[in-house]
Amino acid sequence: QTVAEMLISLRAENRLFFNNVHIIGQGLGAHIAGLVGLYIYRRMNEQIYRVTALEVSRIGFESAPADKRLDKMDAKIVDVYHTAADWLGLNMSLGTIDFWINGGKAPQPGCLAPQVFQEDPLFIGYCSFKMSIWYYVYTIRFVVLGEKCNSYANFKAGLCEQNEIAYFGDDYTGKYTGSFYLDLTCPDKKCVSNVK
Repeated sequence: QTVAEMLISLRAENRLFFNNVHIIGQGLGAHIAGLVGLYIYRRMNEQIYRVTALEVSRIGFESAPADKRLDKMDAKIVDVYHTAADWLGLNMSLGTIDFWINGGKAPQPGCLAPQVFQEDPLFIGYCSFKMSIWYYVYTIRFVVLGEKCNSYANFKAGLCEQNEIAYFGDDYTGKYTGSFYLDLTCPDKKCVSNVK
């Protein structure tokens, strides 16, 4: 509520316009970003431009109604990046577009190292949860694509290769909706996607 009221005050002073507001949140912050957008809509009858959710916290939100968690109605564009669904993240489509990186679940590539942590599910889950941040930051400088598909199994089987392709991450334009998949590995801090 405090963040939303600050943005409403700035709008009243013509210091910003809601169609330029982009809020990014990770984990619980993803829910907060969405609720800021919902609050502004209810108070001002105008949607903010974009909410980006870098993995969405699961615990306590599995059966929460849409007005108590992140939802696709919280902004004109709500793009969600899944990296630890069913572990620390919600395993459900929540946005106008949802990107499921490496199936959206743990372990994400690189989260099985170092060797000492390989058997620690908490480390693997938390590492995968945090990878959503790294993947998004990477897209600020580099183009990464995702492919629309109805499941990760069908994506892996090549059954969606004629489907829509959307920019993943910072470059996402809001043109496409639905669930998009990509396999992404980032050796030496250079990410490679299997969607071209």
